[in-house]
Amino acid sequence: MKGPDNLSNRDGVSSPSGTTSATLIERVKGGDSQSWERLMKLYSPLVLWWCRTRGTRREDAEDIAQDVFKTVFGRIADFTKRQPGSSFRAWLRTITHYKVGDHLRRSRHRPAAAGGSDAQEILAELPEEFGDDSSADEDPSERVVLLRSAMELVRPEFEPPTWAAAMRTAVEGQRPAQVAAALGLSPSAVYTAKSRVLKRLREELGTLLT
Repeated sequence: MKGPDNLSNRDGVSSPSGTTSATLIERVKGGDSQSWERLMKLYSPLVLWWCRTRGTRREDAEDIAQDVFKTVFGRIADFTKRQPGSSFRAWLRTITHYKVGDHLRRSRHRPAAAGGSDAQEILAELPEEFGDDSSADEDPSERVVLLRSAMELVRPEFEPPTWAAAMRTAVEGQRPAQVAAALGLSPSAVYTAKSRVLKRLREELGTLLT
């Protein structure tokens, strides 16, 4: 049996695809289906979260998300970082906001559902147009949602204690000593686990997490 501080040599091993943030986008542009699935797994939770925070129902959010990724799939070849500070995430956020706006504007012409007064308040606050969202203030929760889904992408590459230690410290914000006690690891092993997982995320996704 492995001791609690024994971090398997399986930990931190790069995936066979060897993708990085740049090549992941390029592979998607080139029609690689596995890279497309990986991109969707990374960003789907975030797109759904954006939809929900703008007041859409869960079932509507799922429909909007499908529409968002249809647009991304059709326009990914045109995506470029047009200016310093712009990012794929900002581009995706803008597309999502447009799609949510379209959905809410269409909802204005539908009969009010139960609780319609709240919905009407949301609609009244919706701007008619969305501009370039690349400089929009970021909700700290947005990074948590993205980091959590990124962690899920690399989860199979790590032993459960390693991944759990990284998740609890990097995503959930727990103290290393608290995590060490809960998982039966030493504090140094917790720091090592977090470092290994975050390094792997940088290798795999790089600027897609910014």
